[in-house]
Amino acid sequence: DASLRMAIRNMKNPPTTFIKYEGTSFNFFGFASPSLLGFGGRGSSMAKAIARNSDEIYVKAVAEPEENRKEMAIKDYGVPAENVFNDYEEFLSKGVIVDLLIITTMDNYHYEPLMKALELGYKNILLEKPISPDPKECLEIVRSIPGFVCVKGNHDEYASNGDEGVA
Repeated sequence: DASLRMAIRNMKNPPTTFIKYEGTSFNFFGFASPSLLGFGGRGSSMAKAIARNSDEIYVKAVAEPEENRKEMAIKDYGVPAENVFNDYEEFLSKGVIVDLLIITTMDNYHYEPLMKALELGYKNILLEKPISPDPKECLEIVRSIPGFVCVKGNHDEYASNGDEGVA
């Protein structure tokens, strides 16, 4: 879409970092406490990559409705039980509590948590692909974020060898 390309081209000094990411190991840009909204396939893969690739970065919180996935976050990734929430609304009700929010909900559920997180003041958000399956939501997101940044990573299932990078 031409207006999406134009919005991206016209960015200057972005105050908000918004990342569209396509499943690769990447430098967490100095963030120490990412949290995951969604802990299904993509979210648990991201947690695994974080645990496998860093002793300094840990998943601080998880929002996930499925009990078995919440238990996995606690048992396998050391997320404190008090930081495991039933859904993104419960998580976001705590305010800004982490330095990087990673949204790995199902594709149709990216828009609402993203917009609420931005409204709360989250500045650093990594959003799994696609931004939204709805083109109108994509445009609304791009237009509502001052300094929208879109980065596509090389896909290799959150590779751990460090050869892949953000393109």
